[in-house]
Amino acid sequence: MRLVFALAAAGLVVFSVGASWPSLALPGAAQQTLYVGLYVAAAVLVAWRAVRRRREGWAWLLVSGGMLAWAVGYAYFFAFLSRSAHPPAPSPSDVLWLSYDVLSFAGLLLLLRARMLRGSGNLLWLNASNTLSALLVGSAIVTATIFEPLRDRADATVATVTTALLYPLADLTVLVLLFAIFAVNGWRPGRRWVLLGSAWLLHAGANLFYVNQAATGSYVGGGLLDASWPLAMLAIAF
Repeated sequence: MRLVFALAAAGLVVFSVGASWPSLALPGAAQQTLYVGLYVAAAVLVAWRAVRRRREGWAWLLVSGGMLAWAVGYAYFFAFLSRSAHPPAPSPSDVLWLSYDVLSFAGLLLLLRARMLRGSGNLLWLNASNTLSALLVGSAIVTATIFEPLRDRADATVATVTTALLYPLADLTVLVLLFAIFAVNGWRPGRRWVLLGSAWLLHAGANLFYVNQAATGSYVGGGLLDASWPLAMLAIAF
């Protein structure tokens, strides 16, 4: 699996170079295939972790399934939606991309349950009110930040605005769960959890930037921002 990770890391560098300097990018179809392949590689690596760590196997299989759904979402987008000036929202790709958050949340819940079984359960309930407060405050901030530019778009509809808002709100839900896991472990979660939390912060931040740029019409597909998502997933797989 080290070879798979090394190849994926090299592929991410190739994609990032092409995203930064379009003249050095692979031909369109090859660049898109490479991009989807990065997510598939991350899914395979996480699935292998599930095999090696049977105690946490179902948890990592859910995360891996979410990554695979994200990859299929991009494959569908490149095949059927990328040439459309106004792709439908929600589209099948949106459903698949949002599945990543849902499956990751479920996987993290299983990991949290495993931690609780080691005697940390009481701490979770002590921090439940703080976690809920963080989720409510974060939701209000995210909605206030991006709702107005989304609403002001000329092609804004209830469906497009709702779909766009779902991404940062779903990310926020996962981040709040990670916050709870850190709290359960006395804010000393260990290297893997710190890496996992950092990866999700990157993923959530990239989604927030994307929604903002899409709302203002400044987003350009295939740019360096697009490297953030595979980087985050490969960090989870590391």
